Amino acid sequence: MGDRAVMNTEEHRRFTRVVFSRTARVSLNGKRYPRAQVRDLSLGGVFVEGEFNARAGDVCRLEFFEQGRHSCLVLEMDARVVRVEPHGLALPSVPMKGETPTP
Repeated sequence: MGDRAVMNTEEHRRFTRVVFSRTARVSLNGKRYPRAQVRDLSLGGVFVEGEFNARAGDVCRLEFFEQGRHSCLVLEMDARVVRVEPHGLALPSVPMKGETPTP
């Protein structure tokens, strides 16, 4: 857990962010970005670094890979782009199948 530290920021956020340095595969607008870098994570979503051909409102799929000594885990998440920055995308999480959105 050494790479997961709470980010110290003066911004008021709904959810606390944690440093979450992982590589993810992003599928967006018919294109795959196989090695996108996730910068941080919160209960509200993730920020993915990179240059993407995207606009706010676009839907994408994220795939996170965790490799253990004896197993491999792939986590998939659908998200809608809420903010496009020159260096990445802000992607809030969306409910998984069967989940009800939290107000």
